[in-house]
Amino acid sequence: MSDAGQTLSRHADFDWEDFRQQWLNRLANPSLRLSTRLLLDEVSRVMPYAVLPVIQERLQKGLIIDRHARVVAAWLRHLMRVASALAVSDDPGSKVLVDQVRALGGESADPFVLAERLLSMPEVFGAWLADDLEFRRCVTQQLLDLLDAFPSATRLHTSA
Repeated sequence: MSDAGQTLSRHADFDWEDFRQQWLNRLANPSLRLSTRLLLDEVSRVMPYAVLPVIQERLQKGLIIDRHARVVAAWLRHLMRVASALAVSDDPGSKVLVDQVRALGGESADPFVLAERLLSMPEVFGAWLADDLEFRRCVTQQLLDLLDAFPSATRLHTSA
């Protein structure tokens, strides 16, 4: 959260420390049994409003976006699993992405093709990020790192 603070000055009246603590408490509460899928479905709902504008602002300020790109890459990885399971995402806004991922092969999709196709969609990422080569490079690299670190049984991806 500390690096996010560099781009949150316009929300100075919001208590970010309280938000951070509430979020950590929620994650630590074993009675909630928060699954990765539930968390990623929540990220899916807030991605266009909370994560992507921060990435755009960081890029405009010349700041690194690796951690933020990792969030987007994890979301794409989640969509790959949803598409492969023939499941329906709880977020109707993700339907267009799930359909694209499914058409590309779900979990067996080529990560470069998948990233190129999805990240260039202005209706999801806005024209400003869809055209930003640094954004697309960072997210693609983070997706490759995730696929290498957490390969699925159905995936044949290998590092070069």
